[in-house]
Amino acid sequence: CTKRETAVSSGTREQILHWGNLGEPTDLDPHIITSVQDFNLVMTLFEGLTQYDAKDLHPVPGVAESWESNPDATTWTFHLRANAKWSNGEPITASDFLYSFRRILSSALGAEYAYMLFHLKNGEEFNHGKITDFSQVGARAPDDHTLVLSLWHPVPYLAHLVSHSAWFPVHRATIEKYGKIDTRGTLWTRPGNIVSNGPFVLAEWKPNQVIRVTKSPTYWSHATVRLNEVNVYPIESETT
Repeated sequence: CTKRETAVSSGTREQILHWGNLGEPTDLDPHIITSVQDFNLVMTLFEGLTQYDAKDLHPVPGVAESWESNPDATTWTFHLRANAKWSNGEPITASDFLYSFRRILSSALGAEYAYMLFHLKNGEEFNHGKITDFSQVGARAPDDHTLVLSLWHPVPYLAHLVSHSAWFPVHRATIEKYGKIDTRGTLWTRPGNIVSNGPFVLAEWKPNQVIRVTKSPTYWSHATVRLNEVNVYPIESETT
C-alpha cells in the first residue's frame, strides 16, 4: 500500500524527460516532415549547420563551428567542426550536406519544404527538372570541413534558415541501404536502422504509445547534454 514513485519524480532523479507531443509523427525523416510535433522529435535526433539558442532562438554553432558571408550575403561559408560524427561513429563531412541537399531538392521525393533551398543558385531549377546536373546548384565542398553556399540573391538571415530540418544532413549509406535517394517512407528511420547526428539516438518507437530517445555517445557536445533520455508520448487530445 506504499505510495508509488511518479514518472516525474523518477525522471527528475534519473534525468529522463516525459513529453506530451500532440500526435503520432508521420515520419522521422527530416526532409519529409511538415508538422511542429514531428520537428520537435527530429531535432532530438538530427542537427544542422546551426541550431537554435534555447533562450532567444538566435543561431548558434551546430555541425558548423563558425561561418561567414561576403558583404552582400550572397555567398556563405560554413566551417564544419572536426569532431562532428554520425551515431555510428563516422565523421560528418561537407559532402554529406551536398548529398542531403540533392536529396531534398529531388523532385521525385516531393519534399514540401524543398522550396527553402530555392535560395541556392539553380536550386529551384534542379527541383523542377530544368537542370539535372546537381553540380550546377550553388553548393560545393572544397574540402571535408568546408561548405560554400552560393545564393541567387542576398539572404542575410541564412544562418537562421539552416537551423530548419530541410537543411539537415542525412546518412547516405543508410538512405541507400533501404531505398533510393528519392524514395519516401522506407525503413531507414526505424529503431536499429537509423543513423543520425543529434544529441539523442532512437532507442524505441511504439506507434501511438511512446518514442524513446537516449543520449548519444557520439554527439560532439555529449558532455553538455544533461538529459539521459526523453520519452515522447503522442497525446492528441489537449484535454488528456
